Amino acid sequence: MPNNRDAVDTDIQTLSSISKTLEILYKHLKSDSTTLKNNIIKAKTKIDEAVKILNKNYYELANIYQAPPPPDKKDIV
Repeated sequence: MPNNRDAVDTDIQTLSSISKTLEILYKHLKSDSTTLKNNIIKAKTKIDEAVKILNKNYYELANIYQAPPPPDKKDIV
């Protein structure tokens, strides 16, 4: 199942990179950019929560990634 874990790892790494980028952006904004800074904090919080959920359900998600596609409706009796 290493390929399926790779897919989950890639999702986690992508979201973590976005979160880090938002943090860097936040630090470099001027203090009068309150609305933008608040929006960055909200986005970063949601992304961090998504990473936490992916990590918590890591093996279950890997199993889903390996599941075969559902059958065509014509094949269902």
